[in-house]
Order: sequence, then C-alpha cells, then structure tokens
Amino acid sequence: MIGRTMRLIAGAMLGLGLALGASPASASERSWHLGSAERLQVEAPLAVTVTTGAGNAVRATADDPRVLEALEVTVNAGTLLIRLAGNAVRPATSLRGAVTVAVPRLQSVALFADAPVSVAGMRGDRVMLTVTGKGALTVTALDTPQLVATLIGGGSVSLAGRAAEVRLAASGIGSDAGTIDAAGLVTDRLVIQAGDAAQVRAAARSTATVRASAGSVVDVAGNAACTVRASTDSQVRCTAAIR
Repeated sequence: MIGRTMRLIAGAMLGLGLALGASPASASERSWHLGSAERLQVEAPLAVTVTTGAGNAVRATADDPRVLEALEVTVNAGTLLIRLAGNAVRPATSLRGAVTVAVPRLQSVALFADAPVSVAGMRGDRVMLTVTGKGALTVTALDTPQLVATLIGGGSVSLAGRAAEVRLAASGIGSDAGTIDAAGLVTDRLVIQAGDAAQVRAAARSTATVRASAGSVVDVAGNAACTVRASTDSQVRCTAAIR
C-alpha cells in the first residue's frame, strides 16, 4: 500500500514538473551603463520611459530576444541614441519591447519612431523637443525658462510643468495630422505656428502669438492677449481678447 502511494506521489510530482516546464519563458533583459548624456534621440519603435535626477543607465526588456540583440544604445557627444540595427526585427515585434532610462538631467528629446516616449522631469536653460512621424511624446514636470517643441506628422506631444517662454510648431504630413497638448503647461509668453490640419492646445498668462494655416486648429486658454494671423480654413480660439 505504501509503495503504491509513493508511486502516485512521484507521478503527481513528475506531472507538476512537466507542467511547470511548459510555462512561457519570462521576458529577456539587457542593461547598459553609459557615460553622461543630456540629450535623447529615439529611433527604435519601442516604448521608452525616462526618469531624471540620478543614474546613467538603460535597461531593456522584450519577449523576443531578437529585439534585444538588434537594439543599439550608444552615447556620442552627450546624446543618448536608442535604435534598432538594420532590419533585424519586424516593427510589429519590436513594439513588444520596453526601455527604461535613468539620467541625472535631460534637456532635449528627439523622437523619430512610431513609439510612446514618456519623460518625468526636464530642466535647463532651454528645453528642446522634436517628434517626427507618429510617435507620442509625454513630458511632465517641465521647469525651464525657454521651451521649443516641434511636431511634424501624425504624432502627439503632451506637456505639463512650467516654462516662461514657449514656442510650439505643428504641421501634418499628407493625411497625417498630429496634436500638441500644452494646456497643462504654465507659461507667460507663447508663440504657436500650426499648419496642415495640426491641432494645438495651450495656455498663457501674458501674451500669445498664433499663426495658423491649412485647416489647423488652435486653442489658447488663459488671460494672454492674443495676436492672430490665420487663414480662412483654420480655426483659432483665445479665451482673452484677439488682436
């Protein structure tokens, strides 16, 4: 009886072991410890999350190890570049990867990939942001005297924080028109240039200058006096007086 019981237990444990062995493998991981960088350029279609304040490290995870094998992370002249080498991975596969970046300070982000990039905290005398294509850039806790953000294509830029002077430019490409949402940004002086059906939302406390064309839509909240130059097929709305 005891022998039969032991055989049953052993069989159950073997079955459990086989079941555990058949479970999906965990995501692959790769890390880099790099030199100092205050600028970020993203060319890989991967979700990127950036934290500022400390560290000089990059960590990437992906279900497909080929994504990590193809991933190139380098620093050149203060610019951290994240890209995929050649055509090693199909874009649909690469989107299942994620990259986390930790740097002491970041003053510039350029996004050239169809991917979401989020940054928590950007400081400096001048912050520069660029999105080309269909990528989505989100920046919170901005704190700078001067901010310049440019969107070309069907992507999006979302901004929150403080900037004394802000310049926003948005333009679509063909049928792709993107959006800049800076309504959560506290600013005194604002300049907006929008075209090719792009949409821009912002707020200002002192002055706002808006140039809109080619079906673009601009909304300016706050008490700023607005100076507007707009084509007949565009829309500009200011909560304060328009000049």
